[in-house]
Amino acid sequence: MMAPEEVEEVEEEEDPLSFLTPEQLQAYVDQYKKELALDRTKTSEGCKVVMEYILENMPIDPFIIGINSKNNPYIEKKDCALL
Repeated sequence: MMAPEEVEEVEEEEDPLSFLTPEQLQAYVDQYKKELALDRTKTSEGCKVVMEYILENMPIDPFIIGINSKNNPYIEKKDCALL
């Protein structure tokens, strides 16, 4: 048996919403209700859609196939503009 001085005092955790007014609590509840009403897509289904999109657009993706150097507006010109 533990001596009384060895017993740890456990502080009760304060409710994190206790500082809100009733109006703020109602707004909080309303927001949760709106979020619950949203139609959500499972991650596995969303990933399939994204993968299909990526595979369909790979042939025209400039990051994958590159940009033709003749049509690339970002290539620096070799000429010196100061002379």
